[in-house]
Amino acid sequence: MIDNERGFSLTEILVAAALIAIGFVALLRVVPMAAAGLQQGNQQSTATQVAQQRLEQAHAAVWTAVPATDCVGVSAGNAAPVSTACGPGTNVTFPDESSVAGFPGYTRTTRITDCGAGAGCSGIVYTPVLSAPPTAAPRLVTVTVTYEGSGSPGATSRTRTVRLEWLVAQR
Repeated sequence: MIDNERGFSLTEILVAAALIAIGFVALLRVVPMAAAGLQQGNQQSTATQVAQQRLEQAHAAVWTAVPATDCVGVSAGNAAPVSTACGPGTNVTFPDESSVAGFPGYTRTTRITDCGAGAGCSGIVYTPVLSAPPTAAPRLVTVTVTYEGSGSPGATSRTRTVRLEWLVAQR
């Protein structure tokens, strides 16, 4: 038989309740931050998917020497790429999109740089190889997706950007 059956004192109960309350307050502060982080990650993943989709389209575009077909195009300055030999009525291969279809709130721009003539793209300098027919220099496709990202709870949103680059070669 136990001789000491007195239970807990009021002081012990108050200390335990205070420790539990501190734990709940800390948990209440962490949950909104975690939810904002999840939303931010979801938005960034969506922007990356939208950019990757355009890179795949550029990779799949026809660009051959024989017959001369160029549906990839090249950007002049900070303009959308223009295709010169893609087909009838085709001028802009990848136009700027102020609203990406199926992804409201996301904008997408595509810039294509010719890496020939020693221009160098992403640290790669093209050296022409003599062949018949001659092979064109690769092109650097840069896709930029912009969206209004959510900040931490109570904060204002801010513009966020995802930028992907890919080199494409003539087939």
